[in-house]
Amino acid sequence: MKPRLSLYVELLRLSAAAGVFLFHAGRFLLPWLPTTWIDHGAECVAVFFVISGFVIRHVSVSREVGAAAYASARLARLYSVTLVALVVTLAADGVGRHVNPDAYLGQRWFNPNVDLSDLLAYLTFTNEAWLSHGIFGSDEPYWSLGFEAPYYLAFGLAAYLRGRSRYVALAVWALVVGPKILIYLPLWLVGVATRDILARRAAARSAPRPWLGGLVVVASFAAYLVLKYGAVGHDRWLMFAAPSVLDLVCGATYFLTVGLIVAANLLGFDLAAGDGPVRARRSAAAIRWLAGGSFTLYLVHEPLLALVRAMDPGVVRNPVEGLLAVALILAASFALAEIGERRKVLFRRVTDQVIASLGAVVIEIAGSDRVLRR
Repeated sequence: MKPRLSLYVELLRLSAAAGVFLFHAGRFLLPWLPTTWIDHGAECVAVFFVISGFVIRHVSVSREVGAAAYASARLARLYSVTLVALVVTLAADGVGRHVNPDAYLGQRWFNPNVDLSDLLAYLTFTNEAWLSHGIFGSDEPYWSLGFEAPYYLAFGLAAYLRGRSRYVALAVWALVVGPKILIYLPLWLVGVATRDILARRAAARSAPRPWLGGLVVVASFAAYLVLKYGAVGHDRWLMFAAPSVLDLVCGATYFLTVGLIVAANLLGFDLAAGDGPVRARRSAAAIRWLAGGSFTLYLVHEPLLALVRAMDPGVVRNPVEGLLAVALILAASFALAEIGERRKVLFRRVTDQVIASLGAVVIEIAGSDRVLRR
């Protein structure tokens, strides 16, 4: 991937995580923030989906060649963050409910009856299959992994299986995940298609066109504002919350449009930036470092926000105190990233060993089966 484009994708990923964080920070600690500043959380998740498809397609043809490498990398990526998030959620909710149980009582974003089935659903990323919507304590943002992980699996099945087995496996996958995840699959595939379009431009060594690219980037931001606040309006159901089939279809159409705008934005940037080196090295390093902890920020911030609100309900009336709390939560989130997300290489070693062991078992069983048939 071109260095400038790679950095821009990281910036978009970081911006999307910040948008979700700001949305929840406004609800929990900073209610005085203007709505137009914070009312983009759902759309930021759509940005995540497009970037996810984009990146998965890229690594599948560059670094993670082969089914075993792909599966190991995806599992390491997921569990290096989710295991930390689950522990943080249990700890934050335990302390918060002990100090101020009323702060959690009756809240839509909180599941007080966490049991083994909730934990298993989260660990297997089946929390959004069919019509379910599982919340593990106060970690509601985790819901999107119930879409993302199935898309990882579907892509792997499509990319690495051949012949009839591919179609059978994808049909079984569709039956297991259900219509809610299926209807949002095109949003994720927008990222896959965008990566292929830009890869073809790179292979053709197309010359940069700064004016046209800049115009497309500006137009993409304008199109988003029109979509959000103009002709269509901005009251759209989240992917997991549509109360009817019509709402589900309308929501999917809205977020697919957001995804197409993100794709246009990426294309415009690529047209404008070309394939030259990144010159602002310190800024680039800072963006990459922050983006490298954005997944952790996304998954741990709401339990931490809820904990602070429970421990100090008056924080909402003191802007300085609220901003300080937000800064501390940001610092804590990136510190937690050092434990998991930035150590995914260690997790990769574990997943490599697990997959190699499973492969050996499968080969042994297949060999035994051939012997028995003889």
